[in-house]
Amino acid sequence: MWKFLHVATWLIFSCLPLVCKAETPSANLVQVKFGANSVDFTGDGVPDLVVLGHRENFNAHSFDVASFYILADAIDGTKRWNIVPVMEKNKERLEVTFSGGADCVLHDFRLLAGSGKSHALLILADRDMGTSFIHPGTVTFTYFSLTSNTDRTPGFPRFAFDRSHVTKSKAHYCDVEAAFQKELGIGTYAQ
Repeated sequence: MWKFLHVATWLIFSCLPLVCKAETPSANLVQVKFGANSVDFTGDGVPDLVVLGHRENFNAHSFDVASFYILADAIDGTKRWNIVPVMEKNKERLEVTFSGGADCVLHDFRLLAGSGKSHALLILADRDMGTSFIHPGTVTFTYFSLTSNTDRTPGFPRFAFDRSHVTKSKAHYCDVEAAFQKELGIGTYAQ
């Protein structure tokens, strides 16, 4: 009976991985700047690639785009850069965006590097525009874990960020940057 109560208490008071602030260490946050970034986000000691670019609109709604790559052996024995798509409900995106208006960021991402114990994690934050860019709202955090197609299943990518779970912010925010900091304890990735 006591063993059951101990396990039940542990389950009630513990958090799912990377949902609670204490479980999302900023130390694992991958820092990037505009251009090509040689960073080890897989945690295997081999540099991977994050490319961050800008799409100018000549107004307050320009946006930034990031794509992710892993260098791996190809079938022919050569090394080849593999783009790492973001997979959600059998839909594939080759990039993630950072966008919003002049006052608030509505969409952004954080990439947490993997280690020997855990896979790299991509977290997307999205806030609906509501009635305007400055109207605070709930932020949706969508978590994607880095996976590898070790079985070489035809039609699927070699590596992918596969959706693992979704959470909502407890408070309303104008800017998803503030939600990342206050809800998850994760700062900005920009160097």
